[in-house]
Amino acid sequence: MVYSYAFRRHLYGSQAPPWAIRHHVLIDLSCLAIVVAVLFFSPAAFANQPVSHLQLMDYHGALPPTGDNALESVSATPLPDQQNINLGINIEPVWLQFKVEAGDPPIVQLNNPLIHQIALHRYLPETSTFSAPIQRVAFTPLLGDELGRWRPVFELTEPGTYWLKLSSPQALRFQLSQTTLPQVNSDWRGFLLGQGLYLGMLLGLLVYNGVLLRFLKNSNYFWYLGFVGSSAVYFFLQKGLMFELVPAFPKLVNEALLFTALSIGIISALSFCRTFLMLPEQDRLMDRLFMVFIVFGLVCLVGTWWLPGHVSVKMFSVLGLGTMTLFCLASWRALQRRFRPARWLLMGWSALIVGCLVFILSIYGVLPHNLVTYYGFQFGSALESLLLSVALADRINLLRRERETLVKEKLRFATMSVTDGLTGLYNRRYLNRHLDESVQQARLQHQPLSLVMLDIDHFKVFNDRWGHLLGDKALQHFADILVEAVCEEDAVCRFGGEEFTIVLRHQPVQQALDVAERIRTMLRTTPLMTDANQAIPLTCTIGVVQYQVPESAKAFIARADSALYQGKEGGRDRVMSDLMTHQGST
Repeated sequence: MVYSYAFRRHLYGSQAPPWAIRHHVLIDLSCLAIVVAVLFFSPAAFANQPVSHLQLMDYHGALPPTGDNALESVSATPLPDQQNINLGINIEPVWLQFKVEAGDPPIVQLNNPLIHQIALHRYLPETSTFSAPIQRVAFTPLLGDELGRWRPVFELTEPGTYWLKLSSPQALRFQLSQTTLPQVNSDWRGFLLGQGLYLGMLLGLLVYNGVLLRFLKNSNYFWYLGFVGSSAVYFFLQKGLMFELVPAFPKLVNEALLFTALSIGIISALSFCRTFLMLPEQDRLMDRLFMVFIVFGLVCLVGTWWLPGHVSVKMFSVLGLGTMTLFCLASWRALQRRFRPARWLLMGWSALIVGCLVFILSIYGVLPHNLVTYYGFQFGSALESLLLSVALADRINLLRRERETLVKEKLRFATMSVTDGLTGLYNRRYLNRHLDESVQQARLQHQPLSLVMLDIDHFKVFNDRWGHLLGDKALQHFADILVEAVCEEDAVCRFGGEEFTIVLRHQPVQQALDVAERIRTMLRTTPLMTDANQAIPLTCTIGVVQYQVPESAKAFIARADSALYQGKEGGRDRVMSDLMTHQGST
C-alpha cells in the first residue's frame, strides 16, 4: 500500500512565474553589459584639450573688475593645466582666467549643466575693460526645432585673455576644455547614448521587477521600484538631461527636484533593506536606527525646497554616508544570522558606497575631478541596482524552498489527521466529512451515490491462528486490492477493525455491485503471501446500497452495514444489496 494515497489535495502559495526565476541571471547579465556600454560611450568628452594658462582669481564680484589696473590689482593662483577642475562648494562667485592663443581650437565648453550662473567675458586691453557676456552656441533641443543656448559652450573667434564667472550652491566640479564644434556634437551624441543606455537599463529593471511585484504582492519589490525609479530621475536631472528637453527649465527647480528624487531614493532604499532583512522581527536595534534615518530623510525631503543649496548638499552628504554605513552594518549582521541573500545586499551596498564616497570626496576637493569620480556614483548605482535585483531573486528562491517545505509539512499533517496509520487509506474522520459532502451533493445535483461496506471474513479467527502481525499485513493486503479495484476519485476508507467502506459518487447501485464483485473476486484469487512464501486465502463479505433522499449520512451507513450483516448471515464471501445478491463460490 502506498502511503501517499490520501494526498489528494495540494496547498499552493503565491509564487513568482517560473520564467521570472529561470531567466533572472540572464536579464542581470544583459543589464551589466549595458553598464559596460555606458562606460564605453561616456568618457569621450574627457579626451579634449584643456584651456591654457588657467588661473583662479582672488575676486568675487558679480561683474568683472573695472579700472585701468583691473587685471594687475587682482591676485591669481595658477591651476594645473588639466581640463578636470574641482573647486568645491563656494557661496560667492568664482572667477577663472585663461588665455586663448592663435590657432587654438575655437570652442570652449564646460560640462556641468547644474552650475547656476556661467558668464564668459573677453578682456579688452585697448580700453582696460571687459566685453559683455559672450553668447553661447545655439543647439537644437531633443524636442522641437527651435534653437536654444542652454549648454555652456562658447565659440571664441579672437585670441586673448578671458574671464569665466561661476556661481552655484552646488560643488563647482566641471571639465573646461577647448575643442571643435564637430567634436562637441560627437561628445554629446556619445554622452546622450551612454545616458540613454543607463536609463534604459533602469527602465528594464523597473518593468521586470514591476511584473514580479504584480505576481508576488511583496513590499520588497515596491521599495525596490521606488529606489530604482528615484535613481533614474536623479541621474536624469543630475546630468542635465532635463535641459535637453526643456532648455528654459529653471535650474533652482531642477536642483530641488534632484534632491527630492535623492531623498525618495534613500527612503525607499532604507525601507527596502529594513523589510528585506526583516529587521523589525530579527534586529530591533538596527530597525530603530533605520527608522531614525528614514525620519532624517523626510526632513531632508522637506528642507530641500527652502534651504540654501549648499546646506542641502551637506545634509544629503551626511544622510548618504550614514545610510551607506547602516546598509553594510545591517547586511553584515544579517549574514551573522545566516541569512544568505544578505551577501548580495552587502555587495550591492558596497558598490554604491564606493561610488558615493568617491563622488562626495570629489565634491569637497579631496579627490580630483575625472572620469571615475564624475561617473562613480552612477556606476555604483547601476551595479547596486543589479545586485539588489539578484538579492531579490535569491530571496524568492529561499522563500520558495521554505514555502515548499511548509506545504509538504502541512500536507503531511493534514493527511495524518485523515489517514489510517496502518493501511494508508482515509480514516473514519475523513469518511464522516466526505460522506456528508457527498450526500449534500447528491441531493442538490440529483446524482446517484452508492456506498460499499466490506468486511474480511473470519478475521478474528485469522488473528488467533496467525497472529496480529500477520493480521496487520492482511489488512494492508486488502487495502491494496481496494485501491487497485476503484477509480482514483473514489474514496476508500477504513471504517474500523477489519471493516472498510468505499464512497462511489455518480454511480448507481448496479455499477457499485460490479465494483464490489470485482473486489470480492480479486481478494479470493489473490491470497496473502507470508514471509515463508505460504499462501493464505482470504475472502470478504460486501454490502452495497444506493442513497435514497432524504435519508441522512448516518442512516445511509446504517443501511450499508445492514446489507453487510445480511451477507454474513447468508454465508459470507458474497455481495449483498437492497436489490439483489451476488454470491460467489465458497
